Amino acid sequence: MDTLADCPSSWPRRQLLLGAGALALGATRADATVFPAQSAVENMRARIEEARRLSVPKPPPGVRDLRWNELSPPGFNPGKLLDQLDVGALGDSDPRAVQAMERIRREWDAAPSVTFADDNPVRMTGYPILLEPGEGTSRTILLVPYYGACIHRPSPPANQMVLVVLKNPMPRNMDHLPIWVLGRIYPARTGTQFGKVAYTITEGTWLKYPYEKYPMPQYTPLR
Repeated sequence: MDTLADCPSSWPRRQLLLGAGALALGATRADATVFPAQSAVENMRARIEEARRLSVPKPPPGVRDLRWNELSPPGFNPGKLLDQLDVGALGDSDPRAVQAMERIRREWDAAPSVTFADDNPVRMTGYPILLEPGEGTSRTILLVPYYGACIHRPSPPANQMVLVVLKNPMPRNMDHLPIWVLGRIYPARTGTQFGKVAYTITEGTWLKYPYEKYPMPQYTPLR
């Protein structure tokens, strides 16, 4: 169902580049830790950070951690379109930048989803975008994989955003801070002002992610 207004079609080259840069974050696979040749101090710091990552509390019994790249079928590569359009070569006043944004949004709105083998609850880590206007709390949020995902344009592909309806409302001061969301996730394409969203979690609950103590999971861009 379409719920919110369509995203404006005109964005400057700067925002295209920011969106492209966001896809390049965390290019190292999160499940393959490599400690390259470096000084003893740097090596020790890397191992301490790895130990911190492994110490992140496990989800409750019956709940599994769901990584963002599991929401996309193998082979879907949104960065390929950015390379094809050569967005880095487009000037601020180039009308092709607008055309490129329209094409990116159109193709990323159609990003394929996956079907899960069961409907067991999952835990996802991400950043919330509060969708309900006003100064109070919000029970509807958009969960995205990295900070600033919907500030810079283009927004992530549809299969890298999740619409969440919360049982416990979220205060405004949590906007853009990392959280855990727990609930059952289903493929359900929905329109928002940030583009199409491929998944929905209903009756979800949220918890503040203890980023002061534990590192955030590394986002692996789709390739």
